[in-house]
Amino acid sequence: MKELDLLRSELDAVDKGLEEGFARRMQIVGKIAEYKAAHALPTLDAAREAEVLEKHTQNCPAELKPYMTYYFKVLMSLSRNYQELLAVERGSRKQSEES
Repeated sequence: MKELDLLRSELDAVDKGLEEGFARRMQIVGKIAEYKAAHALPTLDAAREAEVLEKHTQNCPAELKPYMTYYFKVLMSLSRNYQELLAVERGSRKQSEES
């Protein structure tokens, strides 16, 4: 059991890093959403997403590649959803200010 506890402790440390990285990533996504809104760019950039998937899966061990692909697809989907939420909120604020 001691070995399992040590492994879980190690995993907890990795998860903490993922948590912090995710929060930082979403902060940057918010800035990207602002930029896209200011320049009338769409939320989805399929070419960029394909580039991200290629970059993060090319050196991945073959047995993990499907999981890494899925991980980044989910991550990018969450990022798009957040950008869209921010756009809606920005639109609501703009309408309130104009009223």
